Amino acid sequence: MSTLWPFDALPGYTETLRWRTEAMTTYAGEQRQAMMPYPDVELTFQLDMDAEEFAKARQLQRAVGTSEFAIPLWEQCDHIGAISAHQVDVSLATADKDYVAGGYLMAWSAHTYCESCLIDSFDADSVTLDPWIVGPHSNAWVCPLVDGRLIKPLSAQRRDNASALVSSTFLLSTASSLTPVAYAQYRSHELTLFRPHLAGSDSETFTHQAVTLESAGGARAYAEKRDEPELTSSLSWFCRTRAETQELREWLHGRLGACTSFWRPSWNQDVTITKAVGIGDTTIEINEVGFLSLYPNPSDFTIIKTDGTAVAFRATGASSAGGGKENITLSAAMTVAVPIAEISKTSRIALVRLASDTVEIRHIGNGQAECSVPLVEVFE
Repeated sequence: MSTLWPFDALPGYTETLRWRTEAMTTYAGEQRQAMMPYPDVELTFQLDMDAEEFAKARQLQRAVGTSEFAIPLWEQCDHIGAISAHQVDVSLATADKDYVAGGYLMAWSAHTYCESCLIDSFDADSVTLDPWIVGPHSNAWVCPLVDGRLIKPLSAQRRDNASALVSSTFLLSTASSLTPVAYAQYRSHELTLFRPHLAGSDSETFTHQAVTLESAGGARAYAEKRDEPELTSSLSWFCRTRAETQELREWLHGRLGACTSFWRPSWNQDVTITKAVGIGDTTIEINEVGFLSLYPNPSDFTIIKTDGTAVAFRATGASSAGGGKENITLSAAMTVAVPIAEISKTSRIALVRLASDTVEIRHIGNGQAECSVPLVEVFE
């Protein structure tokens, strides 16, 4: 059994997911290969320690070395209060928490009086232990434990009163690939409609990659590295519950870091469809926006329906329909009908991937979390 890390952390911690992608970029595109089926997971905690706690933490670090700690997930802690000696069942809500049959939980009263207990089974309202909590505890807190190794030296900011603000980072020993929600495919890539509660607005930056060539006389020439300007963007989310945070993890696991490209809607009303779309239609009528001057040819869009589903299409041209309307020409006839009443918005979609193999989820407390995901546009 792993050595218990008994120190209570300050509210909030950082969960870091790290994949590994090998990418080869050319003038007209790139090829990517996922080197890991699931990410490494790191947890970073901040701890406010007095001199005694800090001395014990340093001694534990020396003693355990590269072996495993049992790490409390303090954000999932429940205040139980009194626990009897040899108590087998603990009543608590387990939904959206990391309790696992065959895993461990911690019963904690202080860093000098706590214990880890083997979980036999659990249901929505209780956890059954094998064999029991040794106890007794008069004012106990209970939370799940995960195994991990301390991968960075303890970093401490000393204070005049001999206390210290300490940072500890653990690499979890077990990781697995979560099963993401399956979205519809469009042009061989997933059309992702995952969009939890948005924190702030999207950001976008256009850059044209080039190499600068300088001569001995000071003259400069520029050679393009890519045939298209690069669009980088970011999405920032605020997850209000542990269930939303888990949904975010599942979505991130489906990306495989920077490996997997997907269609991302702008979530704007980029064009307004003014007539019902029928099966076999090769044009769609919209309010006039100067389509050919506003969007490149071809451009991809999705109709986001009121029931949350989507219908994507590629526009290859446009012509005036008179009366303030335009007809946009489709690359292929529509295969489904969409009545006007079922259209929530019509957004442009871009083929993107994560710009980095590293993603941080900042847990605030009470099941809430923030995450900012960098994206970069790729081309078919």
